[in-house]
Amino acid sequence: MCAVVMVFAIGKPVLGCSTPVYRYAMYNWVSWPYYVFYFHHGAPPEEDAAVNKLLEELPEADPPANVSLTTIDVSQKEEFDRLPEVVKKAYQTHADGKQPLHLVMTSRGVEMYAGRLDDTTVRSMIASPKRTKLAELLGEGNATILLILTGPDAAENERAEKVVNEVVKEVAAEPEETPDEYPDTPAEPLKVAAMKVSRTDPAEKWLVRMLLVVEPDLHEFPKDTMIFAAYGRGRVMPPYLGKGINTDNLFDCVAFLAGACSCMVKEQNPGVDLLMQWDWEATADALAEEDEQLNPDLWGYQEQDIEGPEDPADTENDAETSKAQSDTNDQLASAQTTEKAGEEATQQAVVRDDRPTAPAGLSPRALPPKANQATTAIGDPLADKLEPRPQRESFAARQAWKIGLGLVTGAILVVALGTLILRRQRPNLP
Repeated sequence: MCAVVMVFAIGKPVLGCSTPVYRYAMYNWVSWPYYVFYFHHGAPPEEDAAVNKLLEELPEADPPANVSLTTIDVSQKEEFDRLPEVVKKAYQTHADGKQPLHLVMTSRGVEMYAGRLDDTTVRSMIASPKRTKLAELLGEGNATILLILTGPDAAENERAEKVVNEVVKEVAAEPEETPDEYPDTPAEPLKVAAMKVSRTDPAEKWLVRMLLVVEPDLHEFPKDTMIFAAYGRGRVMPPYLGKGINTDNLFDCVAFLAGACSCMVKEQNPGVDLLMQWDWEATADALAEEDEQLNPDLWGYQEQDIEGPEDPADTENDAETSKAQSDTNDQLASAQTTEKAGEEATQQAVVRDDRPTAPAGLSPRALPPKANQATTAIGDPLADKLEPRPQRESFAARQAWKIGLGLVTGAILVVALGTLILRRQRPNLP
């Protein structure tokens, strides 16, 4: 006879702890928005209508930008009172009580701009040549982009660039080590890129502002050369500067980003998202096509024909096999009707709240103790008090659904196969 043996090829966990930090961040961490608060008294002036409409449309634009507009009629006390305290205090600092005001804040409640926005200012706020290049490099699969924020000291700029170039060269020369649990996986060279940003470049003034609020005390170092590591969807880590700019620190940083993701909760990982106009979902999809850990061919099963001796009970067993296969098909059809529930269950299983502490040795700067304190990860403190905006289905959600359905299908087939084998091995009783 010819028996059919199902060989399951279960791939590596797509969203498990073996996924490198930089890949997990790209696939799962939606960029937090930058908030624009528009304060006005009574009916807003017509000259602000166009720029406010632009800000409202940007989250759903093609490509989208991680920015959110909230309008507040200050003459309506209840509207003002609902705002987070940090927003109210910032408004009171800049308001003259009559003129409209745009207040731009990071997701962590740090003020970046206060004044009247126009179309030109908004477009330079959400995009710039360096940010576009940064997104392109991340989309090419680089583990991190080492951003050199130059200062007025040419010698220090040159030293920092030399250190970065050495790290980029050394990382490219050594293939990424294969984790012990996946010894058959071919090693791949790890890619790291470098980019320079001038503090005085007018086209990058918004990018410079964003970098200088990654930590609250960076304004104390207005002339220092700084190195920021960008990863995921344009997320930047706290900078290295002064004596902290050395190959050991940068290698440690790259090793952390290329290492297995130990914490799936975004706010427990270092960094701040940049404001960018970029389609990160499309970028994640493109990278996933080349990611062996996300290869859909690793899920499901293959059939192999294995010759065996003739069995007199083949006719009876073939009938049982047909019935078992029919039952399996019915179960698969039922599983497909519950795909939404499966997606939600899978997401809940994936998004764990392990909250481990950051790995030792990640302190980014060689500075006095006060300035060397780690930034507290507080997530997106403004979002809880503001009306949430609808978001497109993320890459992670789509992958979670595929994995969940694959697991359900595999479980059903295993049960059906086990039942069939037990029936065929049942002894004939007199």
